[in-house]
Amino acid sequence: MRLLLALAITLLCQEAFASMLLSEDAFTDQYIRIAQQKHPELIINKVAALEVQLSERGEVDSERTAFLDNAYLTYKNDPTAFNSVMAHYTRSIKNTFYPSTEPLDSKRLFPVIKSKAHIKTLDAMLANAKSKQPSPTYREALNEELYVLYVFDSETTMRFASQEDIKNLAIAAEDLRELAISNLRDAVELTLQGDPHTLSMLIADGNYEASLILLDSLWNKEQFPVKGKIVVYLPSRDLLLITGSEDPEGLAKAKSIVLDPEQHWPHMISRQGFIREGTRWEVFDSL
Repeated sequence: MRLLLALAITLLCQEAFASMLLSEDAFTDQYIRIAQQKHPELIINKVAALEVQLSERGEVDSERTAFLDNAYLTYKNDPTAFNSVMAHYTRSIKNTFYPSTEPLDSKRLFPVIKSKAHIKTLDAMLANAKSKQPSPTYREALNEELYVLYVFDSETTMRFASQEDIKNLAIAAEDLRELAISNLRDAVELTLQGDPHTLSMLIADGNYEASLILLDSLWNKEQFPVKGKIVVYLPSRDLLLITGSEDPEGLAKAKSIVLDPEQHWPHMISRQGFIREGTRWEVFDSL
């Protein structure tokens, strides 16, 4: 009940401020409108709320995907600063589009979780643009449903790391994920809400909750003494629910949250559950 109460309070707060703030979708639309006026040489399309794809007109292999989370957070903290926020973040768009102009900082490299559907969407966009590459983003398969991608998260931008970026970092492939996980571990402070015996959720910073499944040291029965094996749900990158494979009540509550038809996850990952099998996450189906 503590978890459900926390979620209810969050939703009430969101409703209270909804009339005062642009939604993530509306903010993204405004960003695209203003950025397109300032940079007519670019094609800017919305992938999802707070996520845009940029490409240079007439150039293949030039696609970049950028997140607007930092911009939106700045705006949310002071809605009256909308114009200055837009001016700042649209002015810095060149840094996002041309990442080679800014030094690669391996300390700002973080892992993100994306679904197979998201990867297919990215590849389809590139195919439509007649790109020669299968994808500019570096990705690693976590299981049959989930992929690990990487972002450079700076004060002004958050963008996917490309295959070329990773090559230029000169980091061995087997060391890359551990580096990003170490950066994540140092950057976020974790809070547990709910009952770890039945149903709980991990809170980080609103951007990397789903990425916490990569912190192997977390996922043991001492931390989460659930019934059966540990099962997680990550419908959005900012929500990570934990329950047990042999806990019908916990599974039912988790599914009621994840499958709520009125809930529109702004950064959708997967409505599927995932079970901890040894050191791996595998697709879980409790039906």
